[in-house]
Amino acid sequence: SLDNTGPAGVDTTTGEVTVLGNHHALVTVTATAVSDGGVSGSDTFACNLSPGGGDVDLGNANGIPVSPVSGSGTINIDVRLNTDGKLLGGVDLEIFYDENIIEPVGAASGSDWPGGTFVY
Repeated sequence: SLDNTGPAGVDTTTGEVTVLGNHHALVTVTATAVSDGGVSGSDTFACNLSPGGGDVDLGNANGIPVSPVSGSGTINIDVRLNTDGKLLGGVDLEIFYDENIIEPVGAASGSDWPGGTFVY
């Protein structure tokens, strides 16, 4: 079973867990044996998918995509674009967010930016 079925699902026949989407917190999976006296175990994991071809994803490549922050401060949120190995002539991105919680203060190209104009 899962403590949150939004970002992941469990196949009730095979017990296979499938990540369905990104999630802002760790998810806990618990497995209980139907034999052996109902031995049980659990583990936590981050639901964080890499962008597919032609897709964009925000946040860390591993672990929780955007870790929770308390109080005020500045965090970096990566923007990852998967061109599926194709050349990209340009891209326009709009990122929607709650202006009562987040205030963008800048943007910069990452170390793997292939070159060309970068406008914020």
